[in-house]
Amino acid sequence: MQIGESKVWPRIDRNAIYIGVLVIATILSWIPRYRGPIDLRWDAGIYYVLGTSLAQGAGYRLLNEPGKIRAIQYPPGLPAIVAAHEIVLGSTDPRVVGPWLRRTWMAFSLISVILCFLFARRFLQPGYALLVALGFLFGLEVFFVSTLCFAELPYALTTLLFFLFHRRDGGIAGEIACAVLALCAYLLRTIGIVLLLAWVADAALRRRIGTATVRAMVALVPMAAWQGYIHTVEISPSYQHPAYSYQRDPTMFYNVSYVTNVGLRDPFKPELGRAHASDIAVRFFKNVARLPYYIGQEIIAAEGVLFQINSVMRPLHIPLRLLNLVLYLFGCVALIGICLQLASGRFLISLYAAMTLGIICLTPFSGQMLRYLSPIYPFLAVAVFEAAGRLGRFRSRTAGRMAMAVSGVAILCGALSCFAMSERKILDLAKFKTPSGETASYRLMYFPTEVASLWNALQWLRANAPRDSVVAASMPGWVYLETGFRTIMPPFFLDPGAAEPAIESARVDYLVLDHVVMERHFNERFINLVTSFPDQWRLLYAAPGAQVYVRIKKPI
Repeated sequence: MQIGESKVWPRIDRNAIYIGVLVIATILSWIPRYRGPIDLRWDAGIYYVLGTSLAQGAGYRLLNEPGKIRAIQYPPGLPAIVAAHEIVLGSTDPRVVGPWLRRTWMAFSLISVILCFLFARRFLQPGYALLVALGFLFGLEVFFVSTLCFAELPYALTTLLFFLFHRRDGGIAGEIACAVLALCAYLLRTIGIVLLLAWVADAALRRRIGTATVRAMVALVPMAAWQGYIHTVEISPSYQHPAYSYQRDPTMFYNVSYVTNVGLRDPFKPELGRAHASDIAVRFFKNVARLPYYIGQEIIAAEGVLFQINSVMRPLHIPLRLLNLVLYLFGCVALIGICLQLASGRFLISLYAAMTLGIICLTPFSGQMLRYLSPIYPFLAVAVFEAAGRLGRFRSRTAGRMAMAVSGVAILCGALSCFAMSERKILDLAKFKTPSGETASYRLMYFPTEVASLWNALQWLRANAPRDSVVAASMPGWVYLETGFRTIMPPFFLDPGAAEPAIESARVDYLVLDHVVMERHFNERFINLVTSFPDQWRLLYAAPGAQVYVRIKKPI
């Protein structure tokens, strides 16, 4: 009998009913966010630029950079999806392709939610599987990335398909399907390597040495090909002699490999230098110590959402320490569930989840933890229910049912609270240009007044700057797509004396500064260029959320 299954329920096909409920819930969740193009801010703009390069037959290049340098950070899976849209539509214009990408991500969202239910149904009663799928649909991070041209959603879809296709003795057809899906997962995200490794380890632990050997050979192909490509680029003359002095600096994460970037002690504070083995160990164990807290936020609700709800409940608010404790405990329960899966011989699912968490803990980007965890939400939520269900075996059936009920209520409340807060606080009014050049509005997550002001500044810059201008901004991909100008990031150097000659080497014409909270790592440093060298910059455009400076060229 599956966890949570009851003989009292009548034997009806509840799976079909619950899938219907999920389809309706997904459609309803998309009604306020269906209109407009996909979000191309942050990394999404770089993915789109790379897709355009592929569609144009230019190779795998950052078209926004001077010299159109070859890219080595992201595997080409998501850019290939963008390129496919551009080829089918016969256009590389984000105003044309963006809305269709948004519709594709809506389809990804619907399919992923259904796959999440089917995956959870393997281990849980339909009602609990429904809660897992609803939590996945309305979880704040998944809700966010479902309208962003990020790899998290297609990656989650691919991995869920992999686990649904996988059988211990699935035959040749099953092995081929899993091989293709595992390769696709690695092409979508570098962390997809853990799926390949878990797939190999699963066969090895079951003493199927021949199968493990074949899987290892299959896994080595994409890993060797991608790492070989990176090595080829890094030893090339164009890499060794870049278009400007800091183009391939380790802090320029879009322009270098993950290994190079995370090899810094802190990528946002390069003055701290390279990370030694001891630094990486300290980073890892610090992240491990906080990992249950992040998992708890992923499963129930993000810290900020809970704090906002708590403030609304005054004077009945819950002490913050108690909220943090609840989140931490739920994260611990999820980890216990993963350990129980491993102990029961379900190696593939437990190793995939454990290795994913381990890789995440190696990264220095603690602010991105929830986004990194979002694709494995179904695995974490199932682990929570399984750990709660096991309580009945050690204590009593009543205790087990109570633990299951508490877990279900927590996940449901988390999903509903995230959705409610998203609707009221986070779905902001954004603007975009239609193919005809008109300005239209639509709803977008995290598009506050500061971002709206930045968008207005970019439209002003597009209308007033010469077409051969070079711009420096914190989101180079997005700025390039909005303006058409070559766009790079300003140098991260703390010392303005080092930053000034660096940006001079890039022959930057305009510097765009913004006050977006998410970009504070960048803009707290970039402003030093203006304040330290006021004779080199003149303010052209000023608004509460953005400023545009023109560089005063030195006479030759």
